[in-house]
Amino acid sequence: MKVILISPYDKTPCIGLRTISSVLKNAGHDVKIVFLPISHQDHFSKENYDKKTVNDVVRICKSVDLVGITLMTNYFVKVAKLTEQLKKRLDVKVVWGGIHATSRPEECLEYADIVCIGDGEDAMVEFCENPERRDVKNLWFKDNGHTIKNELRVLRKDIDSLPFPDYSLEDHYVLDEGNVKKMSYSLLRKTMSKCGMLGGLTEYAVFTIRGCPQKCSYCCNSLLKEVYGDKYRMGMMSVERIIAELEDVVSKYPFIKHIIIEDDIFFMRSLDEIRRFSKEYKERVNLPFRCYACPQDVDEEKLKLLVSAGLYSIGVGIQSYSQKTLTKCYERFCSKKQIIDCVNLLKKYKEVRHPIYYVMFDNPYDTFFSMLKTWFFIFRLPADSVCWFPLTFFPNTKLYKRAKSDGFIDNEMREIYLRSWNNWKEIKYHTFLSRILIVTLSLKNKFRLKKQRRQSSV
Repeated sequence: MKVILISPYDKTPCIGLRTISSVLKNAGHDVKIVFLPISHQDHFSKENYDKKTVNDVVRICKSVDLVGITLMTNYFVKVAKLTEQLKKRLDVKVVWGGIHATSRPEECLEYADIVCIGDGEDAMVEFCENPERRDVKNLWFKDNGHTIKNELRVLRKDIDSLPFPDYSLEDHYVLDEGNVKKMSYSLLRKTMSKCGMLGGLTEYAVFTIRGCPQKCSYCCNSLLKEVYGDKYRMGMMSVERIIAELEDVVSKYPFIKHIIIEDDIFFMRSLDEIRRFSKEYKERVNLPFRCYACPQDVDEEKLKLLVSAGLYSIGVGIQSYSQKTLTKCYERFCSKKQIIDCVNLLKKYKEVRHPIYYVMFDNPYDTFFSMLKTWFFIFRLPADSVCWFPLTFFPNTKLYKRAKSDGFIDNEMREIYLRSWNNWKEIKYHTFLSRILIVTLSLKNKFRLKKQRRQSSV
């Protein structure tokens, strides 16, 4: 079967899509991937694809049997418009997947012929083997005005058995400077993510854990646990599988000089796993890397091991310094003491040169005083270590349902689907205090940079 997979994202790791491509290729199918980043710099661009780009995509998709498109909620509008053009100009079936397809399958079926809910590897292989089947688990179909809703399969726990993500060059395309071009070695190097903290080193992203033990009310994992019920499982790569993937891609593309482990909960791994990972990584990969963690999972023994292996930055999800907001609103069962202990521990290890603390604003359930608590806390942190995001009520998460019931969502298209991830002009709640905080952080960072320049010139 001839398949085109399309990524609309402004970054090109697309680990899920690349993995599905590898699985389909291993099953004998002809697969190509088209990456459509409007901007290689922004996390999310509201701009829709221009006529030239759409024409290029239509041309590439001619004579294929199936087009698969992944999407998050922020990309719904541009993917819907692209799909309309594909359906209008080609006789081709279109399947949508990704977290938005899982959260709102009925809405997605207004545009796509098929929607994949949850994991897509096994479902796509089964469907491509027999496209006439309408009983494939995880897939919903439009069928003569009716919707066929198939049950979900149990989430895959064994992710070691999956092939490495597809980073081949000969059958990939990428949007670059207004044209959809055939991928090349130089284009891959240009369009892969860069690490700003290390002077723009090309970085490779890897997910080693699927799922999460936490149930944060704003997160898609709370949605997945509700959708899957007793079929929900967490999956973890073994240490050997992680290292083997990194060795493989670095040997193929030696311009990769930096690794990012995308798991939210990498520190949740056992001490024995961290010890084995640190040893193997140092011996066989030996590149600077960064990862993410929850404050309560960061302990000194694990941190010391990872630092010895090359960890130089860690992103920590704090979200708020109000215990009430953390517990009652976000359902994050992390104490303020655990947050402080984590911050102090990272200060102790100077090798962790770039700790990043993630904080959410624009929460209607925050009070003036809960905002002040967070404000005073993060003011004590280096300005460039704080990364703020507006709280977004992504569809069908637990917090979305609460906010919808409480009347806090006025216009879903504007407030959710088209919301930027870090535009202070879109702040809706506690605007005065939030903007003062953002300006203060910006000024503090400027003064710090000026001080560094003066010291370096002496």
